[in-house]
Amino acid sequence: MIWVFMAALVGGIAVLLQAQSARAEDHSGHLGLLATLVRRPRYVAGLGCMFAGFVFGALALRTMPLFAVQAGRSSSLAVTAVLAVLMIGARLKGRDMAAIVAVGLGLVAVSFASRHGHSRLQLEGLGRLLPLVGVLLLLWLGQLLARRREAWVGPVLGVLAGSCFSVVGLCVRALAGGVHHHGWEALLHRPLLWTIPVAGFAGLHLSTVALTKSSVVAVTSALIASEVVVAGILGVTLAGDHAKPGLAWLALLGVAMVLVGALDLARFSAELEGAVDEAS
Repeated sequence: MIWVFMAALVGGIAVLLQAQSARAEDHSGHLGLLATLVRRPRYVAGLGCMFAGFVFGALALRTMPLFAVQAGRSSSLAVTAVLAVLMIGARLKGRDMAAIVAVGLGLVAVSFASRHGHSRLQLEGLGRLLPLVGVLLLLWLGQLLARRREAWVGPVLGVLAGSCFSVVGLCVRALAGGVHHHGWEALLHRPLLWTIPVAGFAGLHLSTVALTKSSVVAVTSALIASEVVVAGILGVTLAGDHAKPGLAWLALLGVAMVLVGALDLARFSAELEGAVDEAS
């Protein structure tokens, strides 16, 4: 579980750094937006934290269910909120502390209820291309939506980005089991390996564009919720993830506590958003 906590820590730092950089740009959502942002040291630092979070998450996914790892990573919003408080000297209210406690207890519950083991991805033949095709469709849809200026576009793009990151988690979970059974060389011929960089780029691009369309809180909340829900569905239906016998209720309760706590902290972050932007 230590890898999950590390992923949440660096993920929270990444969200704060990238949001401060992306909100300074005014783009229509074209693919060149990332090329502009990578010239900003703060955004590059955020990318570094995101990559570190991916590595920590991959280490956890070797044996932990996808729903447990994604629930753990969703607590990064709590890290973002605490860092923002430290940076601007704001105070945590009782409701905020309760949300942080809910996230912590939820993570403990999920960790205790999760049944560890390697993935058994149920995709054969051309079905192994489905994750890649799905990601390309999500990216195409995101590009269409990025041309619009309505307030709902940002959160919807956040949902699409979260779905792409969930596919990354699914592929990593499946490939980790493949390493255990077949070795690294056999994985080079698996479409799931090719899907990871495509899905990672799609998720990064869509989340970055989303941050230029709406508030960091609205986008992050949508991204977190979709990552947890979509990852849980993919893990249970395709990767063979399950809770320990008789503890499915505890796993669901833990995921719900983490999700509710993280989303409530998004409300807290909304109160800090203006001050965070000034600090950037």
